[in-house]
Amino acid sequence: MKQAMEMLAKIVVESSTDPEEKIRSLIAEKERIEQEIEKIESEGIVIAEKPEIFRERFSMAFAMLKQLQGDFRAVEERFKEIARQVQHKIRERNEVRGEILDSVFEADDACYSFTATAS
Repeated sequence: MKQAMEMLAKIVVESSTDPEEKIRSLIAEKERIEQEIEKIESEGIVIAEKPEIFRERFSMAFAMLKQLQGDFRAVEERFKEIARQVQHKIRERNEVRGEILDSVFEADDACYSFTATAS
């Protein structure tokens, strides 16, 4: 939960276009890092994160990689569909290459504009 809240706070700061807010955030981060450095230098001890945090981060990274894998599969399938359309048009209509590509790109643009408006 803590990590999710930190991620949301980071999103808010990183999406802001307010220079003063960005500077405040960077100064706070700088101070936190300097305090951590001072503590390590004075104590000579580095405390690792708890194992639960590593497991949670690993799970999040794994989930993100699975999502990316699915996204890449969808892109691959879209390219295969475009290739099938081109082959079909070549066989059926015997069109000039430029005309074929124009119609394929128009269909592809229509697909993505529909996806964007549906999101």
